[in-house]
Amino acid sequence: MQQYISVKKLEKKYPDFMVRDLSFFVEEHSITGFLGINGSGKTTTLKMLLGLVKPDMGEITILGQKQDGMARHNVNKHIGVVLDKSMFYEHLNAKQIMQIYKRAYDNWDSSLYQAYLQKFALPENRLIGTFSKGMKVKLSLILALSHNPSILLMDEPTSGLDPLIRTQFVSMLAEWVKQGNRCVLFSTHIISDIEHVADHIIILHNGQIILDDTMEHLKKSKAISSDCGLEQFMLKQIGDVR
Repeated sequence: MQQYISVKKLEKKYPDFMVRDLSFFVEEHSITGFLGINGSGKTTTLKMLLGLVKPDMGEITILGQKQDGMARHNVNKHIGVVLDKSMFYEHLNAKQIMQIYKRAYDNWDSSLYQAYLQKFALPENRLIGTFSKGMKVKLSLILALSHNPSILLMDEPTSGLDPLIRTQFVSMLAEWVKQGNRCVLFSTHIISDIEHVADHIIILHNGQIILDDTMEHLKKSKAISSDCGLEQFMLKQIGDVR
């Protein structure tokens, strides 16, 4: 399968933290769980993938294009982003937000956007400032998917949501990734959200990758089983490197 994201020897130094020697890839038709406890370097890595933080070293390739200089403008339209915090103008409604996004993306699909609003029962004329956190996360996902991206990058999107909404959210991801040449990089510390839909698992700890493997292999090797779920497995991996 084609590698939609490829990262080689990525590094970023801060005064009190360092992401170092990160090398991994994300393939088409896959959901990759990017796991780790809070402060492990997940958000810093995603910011580098999005061009929001400049790496000190290393190479990022997205959809076959190395990310340096103006090359970013060739891939941004193919990337959907869902973050843990709402970035909306809360005095607007979902219909008005759509008009902003529609102008920003050449491949925006208004019919798809309306269908998603109905699917999630989100009102298009109600001010976003009156939405619950769960409603805002759903709207973030709808906006990310309605311009038909090839890559979906997600940073702790389900943090603080109730279990039912988290289940709906993850089920929609699994359905979406099967519908075309797409992939998802799902950063989370809520392991139950990703355990049953992930094809690939990357565990980050103290700014380094301590495990990079397929769920199929982990299950076949019985590293993950009914007696030892993904969360217990991750905690064991972290404990082994301390």
